[in-house]
Amino acid sequence: MLDSMISGVVQLKMFLIVTLAGGLLTGVVLYLLCSSFSWETRRRKLIGFFFQMSWWDTLGLACCFVKVFLFLSIILDLGTVEPVHIITYLLLELGYLIHRRSFDGVPADVLLGMVSAGVLLIMNMLSHYLAEIVFDKKIFCVAMLLGLVLLLLSLCDLVRCCSFAMKHGIKKAEQERMKANEEQKT
Repeated sequence: MLDSMISGVVQLKMFLIVTLAGGLLTGVVLYLLCSSFSWETRRRKLIGFFFQMSWWDTLGLACCFVKVFLFLSIILDLGTVEPVHIITYLLLELGYLIHRRSFDGVPADVLLGMVSAGVLLIMNMLSHYLAEIVFDKKIFCVAMLLGLVLLLLSLCDLVRCCSFAMKHGIKKAEQERMKANEEQKT
């Protein structure tokens, strides 16, 4: 049992390294963008986006960021996909779907998740074919292109998650404003 858990962590080492580096890089970039804050600059919108987010919305954004890092690590690991990568992706997708709290766009998210999981399975078969049978440059290029498609899909998913969080934040702010107006009237 312990050996299988250790081998799973070893198979995810590139993912862990990419996630750590990506998280640090994202933090540094956001710090540099927000360090010279002024009300007259456009950066106030970036800060406002993160301040209006609830912890629940942050969970969905984190799942999307980690999916991007997972697919980037698969590309950097030359298309090597193991079952632990697929399980990690499915857990991240499940966390994102639980975060949604509404059924708007859920069928599209489920379909995108199923397509991405299917592409991961195909990449798993291709990586094992390349490692065990014969290494072919064309198949390797196909595996890398599939990885790039997954990376682009996860970036689109990240943008959708940000727009969902902004829409949810705007609705929440409008509800609070209407509640404050009702209290002032009474």
